[in-house]
Amino acid sequence: MVLIRRQRVQFFTYHPPAECVSRLRTVVGSENMFSLSAWFPTQPVVGRVTDSSLRLRKRIGYRNDFQSYIYATIRPEAKGTVISGNIGMHRFAIVFMCVWLGFSVLMCGTLLIPSVRSLIAHPDKIQEETWMGIVVPLVLPLFGVGLVWFCRFLARNEDRFLAEFLIQTLDAKKCALINEYSTRSQWS
Repeated sequence: MVLIRRQRVQFFTYHPPAECVSRLRTVVGSENMFSLSAWFPTQPVVGRVTDSSLRLRKRIGYRNDFQSYIYATIRPEAKGTVISGNIGMHRFAIVFMCVWLGFSVLMCGTLLIPSVRSLIAHPDKIQEETWMGIVVPLVLPLFGVGLVWFCRFLARNEDRFLAEFLIQTLDAKKCALINEYSTRSQWS
């Protein structure tokens, strides 16, 4: 399983953009904790839908900062609407994970190297600080990777769920992208 994966997606529907926005707003719950949909959840998807963009995630009964989101733009095309964007982890979660792992690697180098030198230089005088200087720097990055892996495991089917949600709600079809950098797609 890949920990960080942002999949580029594109959907096409024959409905005009205003109809797409209207359909999405009726079935997407609010992320605002002061709204009724947050206290009495009925919608399977929460997020924000504007006239030109959307941000959606699956409603879950627990907190998972590494769950999948879809960030997309809504734009008119000649015969309908194109919704294009990315499905993957929240951007803040990716930045946090990089900072956490970078800090843990820095700590690993700062604490592990002197502790290993001390252990090699004086194997008969092993102190408690020496073992802590070896164990903690190794556990810290393993905990970070393990946490992300577990949370992404919990969110393993959310990419497909969000794509199918858009397909069903908007009577859309998924488009094949010409290449990774293209904003145009081919549909039949």
